[in-house]
Amino acid sequence: MSALRWGILGVGGAGRARGRAIQKDPRAELLAGHRGDPASLGIPDWPIEQILERCDAVAICSPDAVHGAQIQAALEADCHVLTEFPICQSATQARALFSLAEAQNKVLHVEHIELLGGVSQVLGQAKITAQSGHISFQTGPRSVSPAWGNVARLHRVVHALGEPSGVRLEARGPDHLQGALLYPWGEVGLDFRQEQGLKRQTRFLVTGDKTWVQENRSLSCDGVPVSLPENRGLFFEDQLHASARILDGALHYLPESRILRILELAEALDRTPLVPLAH
Repeated sequence: MSALRWGILGVGGAGRARGRAIQKDPRAELLAGHRGDPASLGIPDWPIEQILERCDAVAICSPDAVHGAQIQAALEADCHVLTEFPICQSATQARALFSLAEAQNKVLHVEHIELLGGVSQVLGQAKITAQSGHISFQTGPRSVSPAWGNVARLHRVVHALGEPSGVRLEARGPDHLQGALLYPWGEVGLDFRQEQGLKRQTRFLVTGDKTWVQENRSLSCDGVPVSLPENRGLFFEDQLHASARILDGALHYLPESRILRILELAEALDRTPLVPLAH
């Protein structure tokens, strides 16, 4: 196969970024999109059925709630799939989709482009000895719960510090969540807010043998700014990974087991009963 023929489901902001990455990928050809603004990429708007029939691979950039159904339809149509995170709305459904991909002998690639950024690369390689941590993220209103809206932040913590043994919940509402990820050495506090008027902001603090502080896209260690590695664009880097998985049998930079574990953590934060704090 000289080049993978791609289609995009959902050509909004992320879909346009994905489309430009596909167009830069020398091993890919972007044929069409569905819904949104395919014309902005210079491609036609095809019905889903036509995309699934004529494409080798499908990039799913639709709203989160339809990821699962579209992934299943694409796999059953014998297409490889690249999807934005989260893969779907539950760990149980995600397991079923990974099993379907295996049965169909197709790649199901779940992007997590934040892990390809300079901050995550440095923290993931730093072998941090932690004693405590805290991550906060705020943004405007969203259509999903704070737990599901912060899958990327949960991935960031686990990428840097390893998988926690469980979660603790302090407060939860439609626009906020406070709690912690539990580790043998202590806790990583969580403070997630998605309220009207808030500007997007990330802060990740880890204290231990050293103190690491991430402020949005900058990182410092013991108060000294850390020089971050450059990349060719996160969507493009992820696109190259996806092509290598499909065409070369390369491994994902993120194991399926890790994707499932993060979904389990998000579910636990959404379902854990609130216990009144002692005064």
